[in-house]
Amino acid sequence: MAANKNLKQLSWGARYILLILSRYLIGYIHSTVKDKTVKDLANKSFLSERSVSNHIKELNELGIIGIERELIFGKGRGVNSYTLYERFYSKTIGLHSLIIDRILFISNLTPIQKFILIILVSKADGFGVIKGLGFSGLMKMSGISRNALKANVRELIDNDFIFDYTTGGNLPIFLGKIKGVFYLNFIRYNKGDLINYGQSDTNINYTSLELTQRFNKGFKFIDFDVQEHFDNIKDKELKEYLNSLTAHSYSVFFNIITSMVHFYSGALLSIIQKAILQKDIDFTAFISELKDCVFEVKGAGSIISVDLIKFREVIKNITGFMCGELYTEIRKELFNNFSAVDKLDELRNKIYSEVKFLVTYYASRIHLQLCNSHLHPNKYIIVRDFRGRNKLNKDFYPALALLQLTDISRSIQP
Repeated sequence: MAANKNLKQLSWGARYILLILSRYLIGYIHSTVKDKTVKDLANKSFLSERSVSNHIKELNELGIIGIERELIFGKGRGVNSYTLYERFYSKTIGLHSLIIDRILFISNLTPIQKFILIILVSKADGFGVIKGLGFSGLMKMSGISRNALKANVRELIDNDFIFDYTTGGNLPIFLGKIKGVFYLNFIRYNKGDLINYGQSDTNINYTSLELTQRFNKGFKFIDFDVQEHFDNIKDKELKEYLNSLTAHSYSVFFNIITSMVHFYSGALLSIIQKAILQKDIDFTAFISELKDCVFEVKGAGSIISVDLIKFREVIKNITGFMCGELYTEIRKELFNNFSAVDKLDELRNKIYSEVKFLVTYYASRIHLQLCNSHLHPNKYIIVRDFRGRNKLNKDFYPALALLQLTDISRSIQP
């Protein structure tokens, strides 16, 4: 949504109506919505006709829309045509558009919950993951207060429309605000319902939706705990820092680190895959050394045990792509590089070193689990295992799994 002064003044309900009008447009040149009554908009939004009228008035008075009455003689008061001078932009094509159309017809969601969910869908990838949109950004887009937003997001989580939300945060160690990640439940939307409630499009690719719906039938899963790793570190300065944090800051620290480790493990796996396809000699030697000295691997690729001390020794000698742009990106995103005069530099270097270690460890371990599969240059994706979710435990965070698309395709065959 454009961030001009008038749009910022809109209530969430007016933004919701603007979003619906934006999806009704019959032409992008004239930005016109024709032949829609207040009742039509009320039926579409699930708001009352009085509320819709008030929001239309609000939009008109702020100069965001224009209204023209079209009289129909002998058939009542006629209907309105609306000219949109500003629009609420959301993904309006493909799979995301069909999901938004379906959300508008879900009866057990309140209008404010539909609005929040539609905004999130418009920002999501094909698997329902939104990286880099925190509560502050969602507040700006929606016009909903923080408390109301948190309450309704919690309702959406409890009712399985959103799997979970991993918070980012702001700690002095990170030199800036790091945003969170939303995980939407795209398993709720099947292809048949989407076609029934939306406009059919034969060109829509349903692959990501079908994989997301079926992944829990079987996948290669790696259990992993970043906090446990840091708890076992012997470094005195790092221990003292973690012990100095409040309970909230401690949680923020591990949410940020865990999100980084899993996100960049997926990026490193893509690099590993590409290197193998190109027959990178150095990388082949690195993988062989891991198999021989670090990981005890079964014939099927599953890992029995790991020697973390030897693993640290091996990765110290990594050169080339493994210490290239990826780790520079991690350092920049976590710490915005280091200040030459900052007293926290030594501590940041230690945290950065552990994140590099964890990313390399996790990606290498996943690769060895998948190394016997057919090699294709497909990306890896991160999904969550919600099969054991306990809804009564508000502090429960589902574990993550890192999967290769081709591997999912094989493992979920009915």
